[in-house]
Amino acid sequence: MARYILGINQDATLTRATVFDSNARVVSSAAVEVGLYYPQPGWVEQDPNEIFSSVLKAVETALQNNRIAVDDIEAIGISAQMGTIVFWNKNTGEAAGRAIGWQDNRTIGICERLISIDQTGIEARTGSRIFPNTYATKIRWLMENDRAIQKGLARGELLFGSVDSWLIWKLSGGAAHVTDLTHAGPNLLLNATTLTYDSWMLEQLEIPLGILPELHASSEIYAYTKPEIFFDARLPIAGDAGDLLSAVFGQACNKPGDMVCNIGAGSFLTVNTGSRFYPPAAGVASPILWSIDDRIVRGLACWSNVSGAAIKWLQDQMGIIRDDAEA
Repeated sequence: MARYILGINQDATLTRATVFDSNARVVSSAAVEVGLYYPQPGWVEQDPNEIFSSVLKAVETALQNNRIAVDDIEAIGISAQMGTIVFWNKNTGEAAGRAIGWQDNRTIGICERLISIDQTGIEARTGSRIFPNTYATKIRWLMENDRAIQKGLARGELLFGSVDSWLIWKLSGGAAHVTDLTHAGPNLLLNATTLTYDSWMLEQLEIPLGILPELHASSEIYAYTKPEIFFDARLPIAGDAGDLLSAVFGQACNKPGDMVCNIGAGSFLTVNTGSRFYPPAAGVASPILWSIDDRIVRGLACWSNVSGAAIKWLQDQMGIIRDDAEA
């Protein structure tokens, strides 16, 4: 009987489920669009429940397309958009409002405050640029401006996570609150040397450690799907990586000096630096590309928030084109 691996890629505009055979060949695939909301200029939001529903729908369709039984899936790997943040109630499992998207610019003021404190020092200790894409500044913004988040934190009811954390928590029925180092790296809260949450940064932003997900490698079993939630199946969730950085791995950019350019909603240029850490400089961040067992692979990266997303904006917001091909 054939056995398969299920890959789930969740990015800003699309969720794709892909089934691979033992030779890494694509057996089946399905995609579901995910909405973006723009409540104010420079703000980008998503519905966490819509994100999760899109995952289940994409998986269901991918399995049905080639008549694959869920019991033939060996394991699940998740690749998710980086920098988008979700708060949810740990008791009810309900999202505490919309997710703030990675392209959102509302935290510019908080970034400017951090820059005035010690831009060079902060970027060197975290490996991250100080800019609105980071989830640390988004957490702080919600703590300062969202009454529901303030109340939930005061009551000890809330957990925080990027999209990977949200999906793993939901798929496992709340059994695991985790993330991997690729997600945690370029977000101002991870110490680039110790690879643990940086206590000084947490203190500066007054972010409670207890709301943050546990840090793990990119390849290990984090939890198992809850059968009542995931098609009556208990499957290991065994891979987790940021979409940009999993693409670097997938394109075999595996030697120091290798470089890859990925173009999706935004454009991303990444170079593999092996085990060597270069502090950020001149707009370039220093992410962890992947971590397997005790091996940490690092890199340098820069990006533009908008490339392919402009096509969707022309279609959905401006109504200038009817489909992608018209661009």
